[in-house]
Amino acid sequence: MRSWMTLVFLLLLFLIAPRVAGADEPAWAPELAAGKRAFAAGEYMQAAEQYAAALKKAEEQQASTATLLPILRLRASALRTSGDAAATEEILLRCMDIVTSLHGASGPELAAVLSEIAIVQRAQDHRDQADKTLGKAIEIRSAIGMSEELARDLTIRGAIKHEMGEDDLAVSLYLQAIAFWGALPDSGLHILTALDPLASIYRDQLKYPLAEENYRRALRLREAALGPKDPELIGNIDSLAYVLFGQKKYADAEPYYIRLLALWETSAGPEHPMVALTLDKMVEFYNDQKLYEKSEPLAQRSLMMRTRILIESFHRSGRILIGEKRFEDALALYERVVRIAGDAGVPDEQMDGVLRTYALVLRQLKRVGEATTIDRRVREALINKADRDGTRLPRPKPLAQ
Repeated sequence: MRSWMTLVFLLLLFLIAPRVAGADEPAWAPELAAGKRAFAAGEYMQAAEQYAAALKKAEEQQASTATLLPILRLRASALRTSGDAAATEEILLRCMDIVTSLHGASGPELAAVLSEIAIVQRAQDHRDQADKTLGKAIEIRSAIGMSEELARDLTIRGAIKHEMGEDDLAVSLYLQAIAFWGALPDSGLHILTALDPLASIYRDQLKYPLAEENYRRALRLREAALGPKDPELIGNIDSLAYVLFGQKKYADAEPYYIRLLALWETSAGPEHPMVALTLDKMVEFYNDQKLYEKSEPLAQRSLMMRTRILIESFHRSGRILIGEKRFEDALALYERVVRIAGDAGVPDEQMDGVLRTYALVLRQLKRVGEATTIDRRVREALINKADRDGTRLPRPKPLAQ
């Protein structure tokens, strides 16, 4: 009997419990949950709409401002992520008023909202407004004490000042930010967000010694965190080599140019356009020292790379002309390509596809003798390559009579 009554009690508890839990949920809970699901799925506009619906219900229920605030923040986040900066700013301005009424005009809560407002103002190219808004946030954070948020706001304001052409103020802000980033424990590589642009300003102002100092510091930080061969070092090494070259510190700059070339070759491949660009920089570097014996082979390699890229581009155009049966035009194009390759010293073995297509066009125009000559060039190039690579098959021995 007792066990039966216990079973009935547990069954009633099971039936009633969900209703009690549901009664504790606010009326806008379903829309709020739907918004969070949509945001997690990357459907940001849908998330913003769901948050708007939740906000409307909360307002209809006359929810407190403290209750409305997190819904507004969620909607602002969804709108900002979707790219609607103007609507985001409107929501955040409302959040600012609520935060001020709840926490006062000098608390970190208000500084956080002001920082967000400044970011969306900057996104709309309203730099003057963003600068003033961020200035208020920095004033609040400075009174509270050193923090990562303060270092970040100083860095962003430095970027805004630079965009406004006020480089002296930008430098001052970046220096403050660097001091804070450096004093913060476990700030990682965040200091680079101020160090890199500061060095760039010094470089653009031709203040090469100051630029060098900051680029060297940035490189040490990157090497310590990423290792000496990480592709993320490329921009830093390039800039450091540039300012050393600008100071005529040739002996110091040369290892960085060599290292820059090696990093591009290993990370992007030896035929990447950035390799050719780096070769050009090295040619200029050696020419400035009249070290032509070093610059000439680099210039030849760069020329060869660019010629191959140009030839391939012409070849693609030629195939289009052939598809359109414009053989006379295709012939003129391939004759030009062959001349360019000859002037640059591109070997025939690297022209296999181009030469074969050239021969095809000649045959289409009934110029069989010229086509046969081109075929012979292709065959000889392939034989030479096979001999060099050791892949040429020996001729079969004649059968015994």
